[in-house]
Amino acid sequence: MHTYSIDFVNSAHHFQSTPLHPSLDAPWVKRVSEYVGTHHHTITVENSALVESLLVPLRAHDFPTAGQMTSSLFLLFQAMKQDATVALSGEAADEVFGGYPWFRSEVALSTQSFPWMPALLGPEKNPLAWLSADLVQKVQPAEHIDQQYRAAIDEVPRLEGEDPLAARRREMFYLNQTRFLPFLLERKDRMSMATGFEARVPFCDYRLVEYVWNIPWEMKMADDIEKGILRRAFAAVLPEDVIKRKKSAYPNAQNPLYEKATREWALNILHDPNAPIRPLLDAQVVRALVESTDAGVPGIRLVSLPERLIQINEWLNTYQITLVL
Repeated sequence: MHTYSIDFVNSAHHFQSTPLHPSLDAPWVKRVSEYVGTHHHTITVENSALVESLLVPLRAHDFPTAGQMTSSLFLLFQAMKQDATVALSGEAADEVFGGYPWFRSEVALSTQSFPWMPALLGPEKNPLAWLSADLVQKVQPAEHIDQQYRAAIDEVPRLEGEDPLAARRREMFYLNQTRFLPFLLERKDRMSMATGFEARVPFCDYRLVEYVWNIPWEMKMADDIEKGILRRAFAAVLPEDVIKRKKSAYPNAQNPLYEKATREWALNILHDPNAPIRPLLDAQVVRALVESTDAGVPGIRLVSLPERLIQINEWLNTYQITLVL
């Protein structure tokens, strides 16, 4: 069996633990591969390749999307395509079995919004600060997000007799499966098809999804760990320390050279008076944020602010987008 994983140049040197990435993948990849006996391939990505491929997802989606977490997936599939045509991938396991940290977060459980919002944005951050006040007033993105949330909540199938906490967790599972998972599946499909590669997702099998839907939360969290029931199911084929490893999200490059390159790219856009994105921005706020050492704030941490600016500007320019406000 051939297995594949992605890594980044000097990742061990630059890695910093975060709630979404508590541990480096490489040691665990090696542990599983040796234990199971696979022929493993680690695809190590250079910073230059990450920068050069940043706009590939935009062209594959025909609209701005996530940053390096999407372009790096393209590079992974591009390398895998040299050896194979089809592979299996694990999308949907977290949404179906409750693997994300927000399933256990009191903030997410009590917040009347999409459960991943507090975890990814942080309660103190304003994700709209980089937009011009005029644009925010006309478009009202916060109101739109709330409207979309309310519409999603109205769709949730209810189970009579559930207590409020169980009912809220049912909402969270529904939101993750119908609103968060489609983003990941489209990312997987677009990036694989962009290389002529096919990635199949067995955890999306409708029979599994339907069965697990009504498994009680206490069983899904067997052994008091996320996706506990799924981990137990694989206890006979994986090492015990792997079974107990804390959930870690798809890896990202934390190399400051990548951040520096995207920051400089974004600043060049800001300095261009003809850049189509300029009228949409609070230029003073954006420039200060991009020049700061934490250019990913504000905004979803899966996409840094420079990555967002670069993609939106290219989209407006290449696709001749006209905004009517």
